[in-house]
Amino acid sequence: MNELGYVAIYARQSIFKADSISVDTQIESCKTLVPPETPIKVYSDKGYTGANTNRPDFQKMLADIKAGLIKQVLVWKLDRISRSVADFATMLDVFKNFDVGFKSYEEPELSISDTGFGKAMLQIVMIFAELERDSIQLRVRENYYSRLECGMLGGGAAPFGYQRAECYINGKKCYMYVPDEEKSKIVQYLYEIYANSEKSLGFLVKWLNDSGIKTNRGHFWNSNALSTMLKNPAFVKADATIYTYYQSKGVKFNNPVDMFQGENGLYLYGNRKIKGSDKKRFKYSDFNGDFVTIAPHLGIVSSEIWLQVQQKLSTNSALGSSGTSQHSWLTGFCKCGYCGKAVIFTQNRGIVYISCLGRRDKHCYERKRTIRAEQIEAEVEKALLSYIKSLPVKAEKAQKKNLPEINKIQIEIAKIDESIDRYLNQLEFAEGALIRRINDKVNQLDKQRQLLGMELTRLTVDSSKPVYGDLDLDDVLKDFSSYSIPQKKAVCKVFLDKVTVWDDKLDIKFAI
Repeated sequence: MNELGYVAIYARQSIFKADSISVDTQIESCKTLVPPETPIKVYSDKGYTGANTNRPDFQKMLADIKAGLIKQVLVWKLDRISRSVADFATMLDVFKNFDVGFKSYEEPELSISDTGFGKAMLQIVMIFAELERDSIQLRVRENYYSRLECGMLGGGAAPFGYQRAECYINGKKCYMYVPDEEKSKIVQYLYEIYANSEKSLGFLVKWLNDSGIKTNRGHFWNSNALSTMLKNPAFVKADATIYTYYQSKGVKFNNPVDMFQGENGLYLYGNRKIKGSDKKRFKYSDFNGDFVTIAPHLGIVSSEIWLQVQQKLSTNSALGSSGTSQHSWLTGFCKCGYCGKAVIFTQNRGIVYISCLGRRDKHCYERKRTIRAEQIEAEVEKALLSYIKSLPVKAEKAQKKNLPEINKIQIEIAKIDESIDRYLNQLEFAEGALIRRINDKVNQLDKQRQLLGMELTRLTVDSSKPVYGDLDLDDVLKDFSSYSIPQKKAVCKVFLDKVTVWDDKLDIKFAI
């Protein structure tokens, strides 16, 4: 060991806990190993992890070693230097190359000599130090997710409409959402308007900002912020239909379907960072690896309204710019009879004409005459109203008194579906008699499912009014001609499938 220079004492404490060894205690312990009148210099890093060497005083000490100023390094324990085998191996090379000694207060048997038991022990201790670090990280991660699975709030600001409040779950103090009396009414209004009208996100954003209503973080609203809020399952009164919705998305569940009783909201958790990438996944659009937990707070939006909003949000992008055209209420429904491409409506000098994407792309020139939009609209309107007039009375959804029974049956159906999936998965590894038993069990479950389906139909039938979706057929037949373009388009979404257009004829197909 180099006899010149001073003794360096290095101390590190990553977190401040009652049972952790303080930096001061580490330093005082190491001083007892230094002979009297030997010059000492202390290096200490408070609040830094041992997972890497990116620590201010550690880097200063390293620079002083390379400058030949240090003859020995003292630490309270080996893992104060590092919890990484690779990092410590690098440090050993530095110690050797610059003839610097090393000693640990708690592990006096360790040595950095080229031979001997001490060197072997040093390497073994470092391996266990790294294992301990990994174990700590795993415990922290598991504790975080176990808290989430129990319904504890992971962190972050409450969504608009809620506030954070202290609560206890399984005897542990945590936080939960509680409805904000005024803001929760605004949330309900936003869901209702967006689900049951042609109002766009932009319209609702303008209304919020014009009304002086800010987000919970005090910001102005934009379409992304509102869309994210409307997709948040914290608001929904989660029942079996919500379970089925997320099941179709591939989401994992921390609670059985029995717990989806139509009262509590949900927490949706997942890693928002794509593995191997610095890009973040957009929340509520990619559910890969996500899981949902029944939350302790009460939902404030019915499952029916919430799902209507999800459907509308998911179809917005599919409609594209043509779906919002103000030139015709048939935009998005018409196809060219010659090339099969979408018919587009264009305005010239106040008159709306039709063309097609095939012609725009220069491969459809079969159309020989100019056709005005009003000609197609008149013919489709006549056929549409005639079709609506001929429709039989359609069952309305069940009254609220049947909802608990309906949810109970939906839960049973969801359980049967899960059981059938499990049996079918076993077929891959089954042989002979086992295959027959599995098939028999699947058939038995399928019969139970059919019976439950029949009971569900019975409960949801109430033929008191001729209602289709939220449309009253009598009102549609009476007022359709005076409807606005968005109102007519809403009717078409319920009844109209496709209109194929040729020069001399139309083919009108209905969805119901």
